[in-house]
Formats: sequence, C-alpha cells, structure tokens
Amino acid sequence: MQGRHEEARARAAIATACFDQQSCDRGAWLLANELTLEPPPPYASFNSHTAPEQWEVQHTRLIDDRWCELFMAKLKELAEYQEKKGKLTAAEKTKKEDPPPKAGDKPKGKGKSGKKAKDSEDAGPAAPQ
Repeated sequence: MQGRHEEARARAAIATACFDQQSCDRGAWLLANELTLEPPPPYASFNSHTAPEQWEVQHTRLIDDRWCELFMAKLKELAEYQEKKGKLTAAEKTKKEDPPPKAGDKPKGKGKSGKKAKDSEDAGPAAPQ
C-alpha cells in the first residue's frame, strides 16, 4: 500500500525460503528464524496472557462465531474417527498375536499344574546317552 514493491517482493522471497527450510527441518523453526535476519519475537510478552474465562468467548473475534463452530465440529469428528480407528487397529493386532491352535497340537492337561500334559511328555522314548 505504501508503494515499496521491491521490499515486499524480497520479504515474500525470504518468507518462502523460511517456510521451505521449516519443512526440511520437519516443522522446526530454529534455522528458518535465522534466515529472516530480524530479531526474534518478544515471547516474554505472551507470558502475561491469560486464557479466556468460561463465560467469555473462547475463540478469536476476527472470525464469525458460526465458522468457529463449524471448524470445531469438524475437528471433533476427526478426533472421534482417529480414536475409533486406533481402537480397531489395536483389536486387530491382538487377534493376530494370538493365533488359533493348530490341528496337530496336543491339548494341555487339566488343572493348574498341567500334570497330564507333563506325563505324556515324560512317557516318550528316552534319549540315548
């Protein structure tokens, strides 16, 4: 708006390079922040910020309330979907880890000690010495 087109183009190019570096670093902003050659943001000023009270508006006032409600509904559906998917994959993993007994397997003996199964193992041919 002030007619500084070259500066705006240079800032846009630096911002693109910063975002590319951030994606290369898997979201880390440490190196990308240095590319801007500007002082870091005043994080200390955010320490005094308090969350809105229960009776206050819980989202930004820059966006209409209806849009925020739609976005929250979508996020809730996604969270429920991920939760259900996680439960189903966990159930499938436990089924795969406990395979059913094979037809040729001998059943274990009854009781806590399993003597019946132990006796049948001992009754086999003796190993040569």
